[in-house]
Amino acid sequence: MKKLTILVSIAVAGVLLYSCGFLNYVANSISTNPEFQVKGDGSNEGIYNGQTFRAIKTATCEYAWTSSDPSQLIVKTSGSDAYLTGKLKDPTKSAYPKLTARNAQVDTIAPVTHEVPVYAWGIQIYDAADKLVSNPKQLVRGNTYIAKMVKISGSSYTPVANLIGGLKLSAGDETINLPFTFSNSSFSSLSTTSTTCTFQTPAKATSCTVKATLGDYTATLAIATK
Repeated sequence: MKKLTILVSIAVAGVLLYSCGFLNYVANSISTNPEFQVKGDGSNEGIYNGQTFRAIKTATCEYAWTSSDPSQLIVKTSGSDAYLTGKLKDPTKSAYPKLTARNAQVDTIAPVTHEVPVYAWGIQIYDAADKLVSNPKQLVRGNTYIAKMVKISGSSYTPVANLIGGLKLSAGDETINLPFTFSNSSFSSLSTTSTTCTFQTPAKATSCTVKATLGDYTATLAIATK
């Protein structure tokens, strides 16, 4: 029994020593390795054309930042925080620059690099059944439709459910609301979310331009009732 107690004590001591070593490793990694995340929609890595996002830092060291394509992934710093803005040369084509973070205090720490896509986006119209409208210039009069922000990939469109500007540890995500406007007041807005606008078409045949603005980029879409 005495031998068993000794063996158990040795095993527990070993576990504690291992745990202490592991925790020290984790603490050292957090304090020195400049990891980060750039999830502009809260899920996928990347931001959208015109969007500004404060990179989420997961280390406590001071950061230094570099963009591989500073004309399309603009980096502005405040202290060691990085505010990233997407500015596509061609608003119909996404770009795939890389962002590098370095430990600004210790040169021997390896830098961390991630691809940070700048996604092309636009507006598309969906019907009340949430089906994409193939021809937005032939909308039914007096009907309800939804204008949505969509990610553009060639001829494919993926609705964007959420936009954020960064992360507040005390309050959660900083949600960005995308404003929609209609050039013709007879198209009436019924309700909005952060990336959509539900509207009603007028009772007569007429046309309109829908606009949505994110930062300094404005997407437009011509619509009409038949």
